[in-house]
Amino acid sequence: PPPPPAPPVLAAVPPPPPPVLTPKEEILLRIARLKEEIADERQDLKQDQSLLRDHRLEEKDAIKDRIARLRAEIADEGQDLRQMRDRLRREEKSSAEALRDRIRQLSLNLADDRQELSRDKTLLPTLGATAKKETEAEISRLEKTIADVRQRMDSLRDRLREERLAFRDRIRDQMSRLKEEIADERQDLKESMDRLKARRMEARDRILDRIIRLRESIADQKRDLVQERKELETSLRGPGPLDPEAPQAALHHDGDDHRGLLPPGLSDPHREAISEIREASRLRVARLYSPEHHAGYHARMHRHTR
Repeated sequence: PPPPPAPPVLAAVPPPPPPVLTPKEEILLRIARLKEEIADERQDLKQDQSLLRDHRLEEKDAIKDRIARLRAEIADEGQDLRQMRDRLRREEKSSAEALRDRIRQLSLNLADDRQELSRDKTLLPTLGATAKKETEAEISRLEKTIADVRQRMDSLRDRLREERLAFRDRIRDQMSRLKEEIADERQDLKESMDRLKARRMEARDRILDRIIRLRESIADQKRDLVQERKELETSLRGPGPLDPEAPQAALHHDGDDHRGLLPPGLSDPHREAISEIREASRLRVARLYSPEHHAGYHARMHRHTR
């Protein structure tokens, strides 16, 4: 069989022209774009609300961390105070025990000395005057030592009492200072909470104002769309019949054609003169029948005389 014929060579097909939208399609397209913008604004509002919520949670966590840190510091201070009190008690106990041991040792020494003194007294008749003086000097020395020890014990007891009172005053001062710091921290915490509440209310007011503005803008755009749709429908339907009561009904009282056609065979100067005369007549009638000059009355009178 013979080969099939070759396909004819066709010219390049031009691209299709862009579609011509009707006024109704343009309005629908504009409504769709406005809906997209409204959706974007609502998404932005949701993001702002989520950011505000996250910021509020972060500040709340920071305040909780600060409270926990303050509680830990207070617990550490209490632990230190308890340790200082225990150490003071141990030192007081050890010092008291040392004093008791010293007194016990001195009592033993005194007993030994008295025993020696009694032995010396028994030997005194056999001793001479020198031995008696030495014994009396030793006794006086021992009595002086005992008095010194008692005085030192009293001074140590007084100093221990003073140190205990000073330590108690220092602990009270530290506790009062800690109470003041806790009160200051509570005041700062209250002020931080008040500022957080104020900022939250301001953000809420801003969001509400923005929502109100968006709603008003949407309402204005809807009214504009309705007005444009009415105007478009009016323009598509064409102008209605002229109201015979309107002042414009009397603009052609001089018998000219409504279409403004001129008779054929006129030269350009004649055409310009007739156009100027018609324009002057139109302006004069418009001024005469304007709302400032009782247009309704003149229109009715002209209609009766016409």
